[in-house]
Amino acid sequence: MQFFTLLQFFRLAGARVLHDAHYDREEFQKYREAATAMIVELMDSPHFIRLDHVGQLGLCKYTFVHGNNTRAAHCNGVRELTAIYVNMLNEVIENPFDRITKIQSQAMQAAGLMHDIGHGPFSHIFEEAAKKM
Repeated sequence: MQFFTLLQFFRLAGARVLHDAHYDREEFQKYREAATAMIVELMDSPHFIRLDHVGQLGLCKYTFVHGNNTRAAHCNGVRELTAIYVNMLNEVIENPFDRITKIQSQAMQAAGLMHDIGHGPFSHIFEEAAKKM
């Protein structure tokens, strides 16, 4: 039996837009864009998939029990917001030569997606503990 990651399944199914309760709202719809092949490839890398198992909120999940967010979900949200903000910004820039290009947008989205790639579990707590050692 062959197992697939969630993103491999989405790729096989042809899905390009990941649905999110925050960004599926009507006011964002015209600014959203589908993840490109490069973004999907990054999300399917073992380094990014590891972030599905790393909590975003550290020990807060023990106090705020519904605050169960992973670094992967956070990073994908940053990528999604980057695409939305770039498209909103490009809409108000009058000179077409001053607008952010698709290549630049993809580079910014990739940076947003990968910005937490080096984090480990409880990383900020351990950073503070390491300073005291």
